[in-house]
Amino acid sequence: MIQVLMVDDDPMIMELTKTFLEKSGDIEVDPVSSAKAAVEKLLTDPSRYDVVVSDYAMPEMDGITFLKAVKERDPELPFVLFTGRSREEVAIEALNCGADYYLQKDGGPALMFAQLSHHIKLAADRFRAKRARLESEERYRTFVEKIPGIAFRNPPGSSPTFVHGQVEEITGYTGEDFSEGRVRWDQLIHPDDLPKFVEINERLMSDAGGSPKEIYRIFRKDGEVRWVYEAIWKVCDESGRPSEVEGIVHDVTDRKRARRQLLLQRDMSLKLSETTSLGEALKICVDTAIEISEMDCGTIYLRDESSGHLRLAHSKGLSEDFLSLISDQKRDSKRAKKVMEGRPIYIRVQDSDLPLQEAREQEGIRSIAVVPILHQDRVIGCYSIGSHTVDRVPIASRTALKTIASMIGNAIARIRATESLEARTAELEAKNAEMESFVYSVSHDLRSPLMAMRGFAACLREDVEKGNGAGIESDLARMEGAATRMDRLLTDALELSRIGRVVNPPEEAQFEEIAAEALDLMAELIKSQGIEVSVAERMPAVFVDRLRMVEVLVNLIENSGKYAAAGPRPKIDIGFRGDDDGEPTFFVRDNGPGIPTDQQEKVFGLFYKVDRKSNGTGAGLAIVKRIIEVHGGRVWIESEPGQGCAVCFTLPLVGGKVGS
Repeated sequence: MIQVLMVDDDPMIMELTKTFLEKSGDIEVDPVSSAKAAVEKLLTDPSRYDVVVSDYAMPEMDGITFLKAVKERDPELPFVLFTGRSREEVAIEALNCGADYYLQKDGGPALMFAQLSHHIKLAADRFRAKRARLESEERYRTFVEKIPGIAFRNPPGSSPTFVHGQVEEITGYTGEDFSEGRVRWDQLIHPDDLPKFVEINERLMSDAGGSPKEIYRIFRKDGEVRWVYEAIWKVCDESGRPSEVEGIVHDVTDRKRARRQLLLQRDMSLKLSETTSLGEALKICVDTAIEISEMDCGTIYLRDESSGHLRLAHSKGLSEDFLSLISDQKRDSKRAKKVMEGRPIYIRVQDSDLPLQEAREQEGIRSIAVVPILHQDRVIGCYSIGSHTVDRVPIASRTALKTIASMIGNAIARIRATESLEARTAELEAKNAEMESFVYSVSHDLRSPLMAMRGFAACLREDVEKGNGAGIESDLARMEGAATRMDRLLTDALELSRIGRVVNPPEEAQFEEIAAEALDLMAELIKSQGIEVSVAERMPAVFVDRLRMVEVLVNLIENSGKYAAAGPRPKIDIGFRGDDDGEPTFFVRDNGPGIPTDQQEKVFGLFYKVDRKSNGTGAGLAIVKRIIEVHGGRVWIESEPGQGCAVCFTLPLVGGKVGS
């Protein structure tokens, strides 16, 4: 049904026109007596009418003015001027203003209305066809623009004649950049994939049939690499020769990356489960993060539990000069504070004002991701990845980067727990071995006085039976001597067992003061044996159990004095040195006969004596070794036969450094 808006101020003419036009059954007339009322109807329901028929001479608004108003609102709506005026200038003006037909109200009614009906039907058919075509084009345009990809058509080697869809979303360039020749598609293709792209297009434009499909990489305008799936087919001219190429391109980066990321994460999980090396685990983390994000450099930091600083533990793809600047991140630094918040940081270097900004720019880094490493909701470090070519960290890889942080956090905790368990196991085994040696030494060395007491007891019995008073006194004296020796052995054994269990709180102390205190305790021995003692000046302060360290020096001075006194000018030096490797070492040195190399380890055994005839139980150096080791240090002998002996040891210094 053709809808006609009829405008005429003559009711009789309007009724007559409506009657004739509606006889055919395919036209419906909506009569209106004024142009202003007709304009209101068109504004209220703009898509209702297929044709407007109007008189020319009307009050308020004539037909030409009404025609201009209609065409201004909808230039495509057909307009027929049906008037009794026969002036030629009216007809010309109407046609110039966009009227489709001009008819005069003269002649026989049947012929006149038949012509009007014919023109209305022609105009309505054209209008409906054009509207349908425009609607179809709009639907097609909307479809093309909303498809998840790019639709294109272009002659081989030329700019596209048609390009629509997600052009800018996928490439970073506009459709006009391609259609106007500012950018060519082949300029975007990854160099490794370009030969394949060229081959496909050449094969398509040859006589070979089919619609090639391929996946390859392109560079976006911002430098990011994207994966695309392309399906193309050829368009032939009337002679059957290929003239153009049509196709569609889809961005499959997220799908491609998701699959690749899952595979890389799976491989990383397997590798981490197999390694027991912390260094290897950190390397696996950085390598995987770089590969997943398609960046090209990275670092990983671990949090120092004592200081809270972030220490560089592994790196890849960065210069040594740059690494020297970023090796430590102080706990109060801006970056460390951000990391401790537990949220990833994504940075475009050119848009940021970072510490060492100039150094980063000289290194050529354009984008950075810093991802905290957490275990049980606690930050234990962070890793960062960067790129020298890409301006931003790909959004599609950010979830995977957080997953990697979680995986390496669990791996670090597992490896550290394993190392701690192995260390405790080794310590326990060492303690068991030490206990076994201790028990053996005690049982071995106690057997001698026990045998002596048993032997003298038998002698005592015989002397009592014989009434030998002098023999009885001698037997009793020897039995008392054996008992005294046994008491000393038990006392030293008990003292050694107490070290490490019964301790005093560590404190800061000047080593010269500890040496002076020990020398005061040994003053009588030193004076009686004429020993010369020298104590070095400006020795470093130590963080130790002061009473135990005095005990160490007393044992060492007594031991050194025992052997130095055998010479003509006995001398003991108490000093300190820094070795070439930077290890701070204390020593007590004498000018005695020295200790043979094969016995320098044995002297630290319980009750071991180089000279079995010497005084003492042989427990002194064992006690020294135990006290030094409880402090985290180590002790050893430096000696050459005939050139004296130096007992060297390390201790924790004030400031945290331990020479061990």
